Amino acid sequence: MSSFQLTALYDIVSITGSLILGLATINGRLSAEDAFNLSRIDELWQIEQWGVDEEAQAVSDLKYDAIMHAQEFFILSSGNKSTIF
Repeated sequence: MSSFQLTALYDIVSITGSLILGLATINGRLSAEDAFNLSRIDELWQIEQWGVDEEAQAVSDLKYDAIMHAQEFFILSSGNKSTIF
C-alpha cells in the first residue's frame, strides 16, 4: 500500500470510526456510501426517534463528502481504476 493509499484509508477509518469498515471499503467489499451508512446506525435511529437536527445533518453531509473523496483518492492513487470499487 502506497503512502497515498494509506492516507485515504486513514481518512475512511477516521470518518467511520472503524478499521473494519475502512478495510472493507478499500478491498471493495463495501462502497464508501455503505460504510458511511453503517457507521451511522445509532445516528439514524436517533433521527427516526427525534427528528433531524440541522447542525448534525450539516456535519454529516461534510463527512459524507469527505468519505466519498477519500474513496476516489484511493482509486486514483491505486493507478488502476478498474480494480477497487
